[in-house]
Order: sequence, then structure tokens, then C-alpha cells
Amino acid sequence: MFLTLEKEARDAGLIVNQSKTKCMKTAREKGKITQQYIIGQKQFEIINEFTYLGAQINMQNKVSVEIRKRIQAGNRYYYTHKKLLSSKLLNYNSKIQIYKTII
Repeated sequence: MFLTLEKEARDAGLIVNQSKTKCMKTAREKGKITQQYIIGQKQFEIINEFTYLGAQINMQNKVSVEIRKRIQAGNRYYYTHKKLLSSKLLNYNSKIQIYKTII
């Protein structure tokens, strides 16, 4: 599959940067993992996890790590602004605007 990607990229005038490209095998069962992956003349580093568009992707396809991370972020924002949102000095509409900017 990588060789096809490389060929199509070359046809479009692009090159695959070996130092920026990483490789990750995803599977539910644990197997033997090497440190390097060799395709053709190129050698790629094997990684266990990475962040893609803000979401954590890992080898076991477990979303529990991502869910825990998002819950912690939500709690952090809530407790940071809790005093402000419970203040009686602000009217309801102001609190709604603050809440919308938090989300």
C-alpha cells in the first residue's frame, strides 16, 4: 500500500519525507513490535500513539484514553470558571455567553 502511495505522490510531483513519516500498526491483540519498518529503500520509525486532529490514536484502537482526556479537559474548564458562573453579580444572559465561549 505504501509503494502505491509513494508512486501516486511522485506522479503528482510530491515526495514522501522519510524523516517526517511514521508508521503504526493497529490491532486488538498484542504482537511482536519492531522499532523500525522497512519498505523498499526507506526505513520508518514505529510509534505507539499519535494525535490526529486533536484526538489521541493508539495501537490497540482503545478510545478510553481519549474519553478520559476529554472528561479531564471539561472538568478543568468547569472548575476554572465555576466561581464566575455561580456569581450573582452576572445576569443569566451574560452567564450563557460565557458558557458558550468556554465550549
